Amino acid sequence: MKCKIADLIVLIEPKYNRLCEHIKPYVIQTDENTDINIEINEETINTICKDPLWTIEDAEILVSSREFYRALTLFDGFMLHSSALAYKGGAYLFSAEPGVGKSTHTSLWQKYLGDDNVTIINDDKPAIRAQNGEVFAYGTPWSGSSDLHTNVKVPLKAIVFIERSEDNWVKKINQSIALPLLIEQTTRHLNQKEMERLLQTINTVVSQIPIYKMGCNIGEDAVKTALKNLVENVDSTMI
Repeated sequence: MKCKIADLIVLIEPKYNRLCEHIKPYVIQTDENTDINIEINEETINTICKDPLWTIEDAEILVSSREFYRALTLFDGFMLHSSALAYKGGAYLFSAEPGVGKSTHTSLWQKYLGDDNVTIINDDKPAIRAQNGEVFAYGTPWSGSSDLHTNVKVPLKAIVFIERSEDNWVKKINQSIALPLLIEQTTRHLNQKEMERLLQTINTVVSQIPIYKMGCNIGEDAVKTALKNLVENVDSTMI
């Protein structure tokens, strides 16, 4: 079946129910040529399933996500391990090492600002694409264990690398600091062509989009601090 993911026509034929359910919001009827053909290798799936912690359905999701995000690099895009939210027409991506609490932080935005005002774009692997001088964040069907994703395209306003802190603070970082952080949290195991395109796109993104580090706790003040420093023309006292 054909899907539209990150403004690309993607051909994918899932064999198992979980991936079928994930891609439903992205399925389209079109005669357009495909940009990406995802081939799910059964041998690879079976190899993953030798680990008893993996089900065959989860393995299919993992393999399909790897194939999509590798191909995405050839379309001026990349995946960033992050929890991405949309607020007031802009996308804000929060990335961190596992266990730091990126999903916890974005859930605080929903708690204090309301589900009607904050949309989770993707809770683990949003897509980023640079197009015609602009940069956008996209929901995709692959969103980690939470399965939180929305089929939307939102202008990217900021990328934030968070760490735990008793105090809440935000500071903008320069390109030389941002580049290795982005590379650490994106797609691995690329060939030379894919890696070259990935680096080109990341350079484009950091030249256009502000990148921050943020220390935060799990309280209301963390959201207020983020609003004050990341979102223009927003009164954080209104929370």
